[in-house]
Amino acid sequence: YQRRVRGIYGSGKGLARNMLRDCCNDLSEDDVRKSIDKMFASTKGNEVHQLTNLGKRQALLHGIYAEELTSSDIANLSSVTGYSQYQLSKARKARYVGGSESAMFNKLEEIARCEQPATPFLKCRITRTLEPSVIQKSYQLNSRINWVVQSSAVDFLHLLLVAMKWLMSEYSIPGRFTLSIHDEVRFH
Repeated sequence: YQRRVRGIYGSGKGLARNMLRDCCNDLSEDDVRKSIDKMFASTKGNEVHQLTNLGKRQALLHGIYAEELTSSDIANLSSVTGYSQYQLSKARKARYVGGSESAMFNKLEEIARCEQPATPFLKCRITRTLEPSVIQKSYQLNSRINWVVQSSAVDFLHLLLVAMKWLMSEYSIPGRFTLSIHDEVRFH
C-alpha cells in the first residue's frame, strides 16, 4: 500500500477516489466524490477560463461582471445565451485559482506549454521530441509537467552536489558523495 501512496503526487481525481475507496470502505460514492473534489479545490484550486469578448458582453448582459469563469459557470451562461462554450471562453486560457498550490500548478503548466520547456533553475531543456512544436500542445501535457517537477529536483541535486564539493574542499572536510535516492543524499 505504501508504494501506491507514493505514486499519488501528480495523479488525477480518479486515482485519488480509488485510493480513498480502498482505505475507507464505509464512505458512499457521493462522499468519496465530495471529499476528493474538496481536497483538489483546496490544493489545486478551481479551473477558470478567460472569456472571449463575446463572452464578456454576454456575461455583462446577464449581470455577471467577470473576466473569467469556471467551466460550470460558462456552461450555465451557454445554456442561457444559446452561444457555445467555445464561443464564450478561450478554452486554452485556463488557470487555477483559490487553492493553496494554485500558483505552482499555473507555473508548471506555463513552463510545460511554452515552445521550449526548460527547468526554472538551471534552464535544462526537455527532449525535443516532447516540445510543443513537435507534438500538439495539449498532448503529453502531464508528461511535460512531470518532467518539470522531476528535472527541477535534479537541478537542486546538482546544485547541492556542487555546493557540497566546494564546502568540503574549502573547509578541508573529508568525505565524498556516495548515494542519492529520491530526496535523500548521502556523503561518506
